[in-house]
Amino acid sequence: MANLQKIIAFIISVVLLTPLVQGFGVTSAYWDTNPLNLHPGEEKIVDLELQNMAGGEDIALLAKVTEGADIAKLLNESDKYLVPFGRKDVMVKVLIKLSPDAVPGETLTVAVSFTQVADESNGEMIQMVSGVGKKIPILVVSDQPVEETQASFLTKVGSSWSTILIVALVILAVALLGFLLLRKRMDSS
Repeated sequence: MANLQKIIAFIISVVLLTPLVQGFGVTSAYWDTNPLNLHPGEEKIVDLELQNMAGGEDIALLAKVTEGADIAKLLNESDKYLVPFGRKDVMVKVLIKLSPDAVPGETLTVAVSFTQVADESNGEMIQMVSGVGKKIPILVVSDQPVEETQASFLTKVGSSWSTILIVALVILAVALLGFLLLRKRMDSS
């Protein structure tokens, strides 16, 4: 009798949880160990791919930038996407643009969420059903490697000192020449 109750409880659980299974997903070319590398002030369009490979029905998704809205925006005309059943190539274009003040070495994140909405073709209000999200990690990179930046700094400092030394020697030579001319004048008077 106890086994029969467990079996019935299991069947009821499966039936109740089945609507929670999502038949859609989103993929990106960037993840935690493969971030998008951008220089300060640089911009790039990133493609996210929506998939609908399970469930047997077309779905409508509502997209929204939920993190990093100050550096990212959706480029498609609408924020609603129809993903037909069996498709895994519905593109969502996201423009990511870094500020010129972005600090090399800094890691930023852009997150886009996709919420499934019920079909509104029958005149009913939009109803949220379920959702997924995708994070795009961004690594701010320098225009030059660190070693080259330090070397160029030392070169600039060295060339500055060379210039100062040359100017100082010229001033010293002019002052010495002026002193000698003044002394010669005083001796002849």
